[in-house]
Amino acid sequence: MIVLLIIISIAAATDILTFKVKNIIIIFGIISGLYFQFIDYGMKGILNAAAGIVLSILCLWPLFCFHALGAGDIKLLSVVGCFVGPLMALECILYAILIGGVMSLGKMLYEGNLIQRYQYLFQYLRKVIRNRCYEPYQDGMHQKREYGIHFSIAVLISVVICWEGIS
Repeated sequence: MIVLLIIISIAAATDILTFKVKNIIIIFGIISGLYFQFIDYGMKGILNAAAGIVLSILCLWPLFCFHALGAGDIKLLSVVGCFVGPLMALECILYAILIGGVMSLGKMLYEGNLIQRYQYLFQYLRKVIRNRCYEPYQDGMHQKREYGIHFSIAVLISVVICWEGIS
């Protein structure tokens, strides 16, 4: 778990500085997760890691399609899934989404645009339901990625919470 925390911490620092999670960090994380799973559990560990990766991607894909999460965030959570397997990956995903929501709420309160953002969200949902078609969520107020939150921080906090639960 210490290796996982280091990888996620590096990813979060990179995200804060560049607004991206670098693929080299993801590749190193997946290779490390596979290595530790194999050392601890053999081929069963490799299958557990693969299930953690796949579950993370499948759970988060809809959020990516609606532009609620970036690809780097999904890949980062797949690294978590690789290290901890599917069940704990699901727990980390749920915590990360909850923490990300709190971070977003705090940011909207700080910026003073909470009502404006929720009005747009409800208009968007009404439009999607009425037209019965998917459209990416873009609120027009914050088109640049710099206006979002650093979800990698939510991932880091979720891993710490989950680690505390198993130690």
